[in-house]
Amino acid sequence: MDEEIIQTAGAVLYPKKIVIETRNLTGQMSFYSTDDLTILPVDCSFEVLGRAISAHLSRSVFVKSDSVNYREVRKKYLKKGKFKSEPDFRRGARYVAIFRVKSFLRFEPRNNVLSDGRWGSLLGMPEEVFRIDDLNDYVAIGSAISAAWAKCIFS
Repeated sequence: MDEEIIQTAGAVLYPKKIVIETRNLTGQMSFYSTDDLTILPVDCSFEVLGRAISAHLSRSVFVKSDSVNYREVRKKYLKKGKFKSEPDFRRGARYVAIFRVKSFLRFEPRNNVLSDGRWGSLLGMPEEVFRIDDLNDYVAIGSAISAAWAKCIFS
């Protein structure tokens, strides 16, 4: 895809919680999850979910990759998310990457089962990518993330 990514966030559905994360860009197709997290109940409304995603997208920034201690950020992420370990983070995780690309949002469900084994890395599923054009309709954003979670492959 040749669209310019402006901001990115992640939304992870677990059996007992939802984690929304801010992701920062280090290049056009390079990004990492920060420790800026919002934890929501699984029964939250689409509007609450959409507002949280929009807030995290708004906090996504471009940073120089050599200025980030990825291991330290990951440790803080696991602690703030109340995960005991990386395997605990992956257990039951339905992860969707969200990208703001100019005037639309792109949703990319991830495959947790076929992960390449690196910490924090989940493989994309290009055939499941979709978009919505209304950046200000929080209910539509929440509904879209719910539809994206249904496409995820998870352990």
